[in-house]
Amino acid sequence: MKSPLSLIVAIIAIPVKIFFKPLVGFIAKSFYQWLGYEVTTVLGNITVGAIVGGVSLLIIPQYIIPSFQIRFINLIVTPVVIGALINLSSNIKFHRKLLTFDLINFVSGYTFALALAGVRYFFAG
Repeated sequence: MKSPLSLIVAIIAIPVKIFFKPLVGFIAKSFYQWLGYEVTTVLGNITVGAIVGGVSLLIIPQYIIPSFQIRFINLIVTPVVIGALINLSSNIKFHRKLLTFDLINFVSGYTFALALAGVRYFFAG
């Protein structure tokens, strides 16, 4: 016998798969045609980063780092480090030279991490 939680997840998942997924695909395709790949990627990463930041606030609503100065430095440094790590992992994944720099991979990681850190920075209490 299945648990009540799996039944609730199934009830929620069915409408999401039927309605939400095609809607998001249509919106993404429209943005892609209107704005281009790079801008659509950046906007998508900012949106997902902000959502993940909001979810992290639901889990841990207080500041993780108590000092204001260190939080501000974290807001600047962490997205750059995350962008560099995503660029490096992409280079390794596609067997490219380790020293190449792909701007869209860096910007994708940077904008995601900046949105996440920004939500935590401004809304954590």
